[in-house]
Amino acid sequence: GLTRVIRREYRRGELVSEYETFINRKGEEFPVPSDYSVAAYNCGRILLQKNGLSGYMTPCGKFICEPIYSYARPFFEGLAVVGEKDGKKGMIDRDGNFVIPMIFDEITDCSGGVICLYDETCGWQIVNKTAPVPTEENDGAVEESAE
Repeated sequence: GLTRVIRREYRRGELVSEYETFINRKGEEFPVPSDYSVAAYNCGRILLQKNGLSGYMTPCGKFICEPIYSYARPFFEGLAVVGEKDGKKGMIDRDGNFVIPMIFDEITDCSGGVICLYDETCGWQIVNKTAPVPTEENDGAVEESAE
């Protein structure tokens, strides 16, 4: 895990530099890449923004998603809502893979394994993050698995 900190350097009581960084458990500094701003840090993923676009990075400095999304929220329960300029939203996992396609008008953050999805034609739908997401292809059908 990382701890988000602001480093300030003073000379003779005057602030001469200030930057945002992270400190790992060993006390080592993990600097934010230049020209990026930190929007959030949650679930082991850093939400970075640059030129109005958002992406996600691991605490080791590896991008899981370059800043390509015009809309992005922090991770909750291992999932994050992302969106494009057209307003459509989807949801990605901590590796950047889509778990909900970018076809919805609104998606809530995952809470207790539950996600609420909205699109203008079908209205609100409630899904569990372990269940298949209803789409036009599967007509919202959920397959039951035998245990």
